[in-house]
Amino acid sequence: MDEGDWFEIQNFKVIHASSLTRLSKNRYHIEMTRSSVITKIQPLPYCNYYCFANFDNINRGLAHPKYSIDLYGALVGVGDLEIYEEEMVDGIHGGLSHKIQFSLIDI
Repeated sequence: MDEGDWFEIQNFKVIHASSLTRLSKNRYHIEMTRSSVITKIQPLPYCNYYCFANFDNINRGLAHPKYSIDLYGALVGVGDLEIYEEEMVDGIHGGLSHKIQFSLIDI
């Protein structure tokens, strides 16, 4: 491994940093497991980064409804794709749009 190299890490645990010796000020550490896999990858452009929202903040209504957020979780219920007609605004027909209902749980 060389400084500046990029790696993908799969199958790891995130644990509270509770030991007396800490390598960073972060509240959590990554812990490798026997099934962890580390693969060298090509550097990713900035547009591929995610900033996952905290589920508790979303449930408390702290996410702004007009801004999209990145979520990571498990789908536990997915409804059918529905077509609906958007409301007319200022005399302009809204047209047809699509929606789907789903449930997502924190993992």
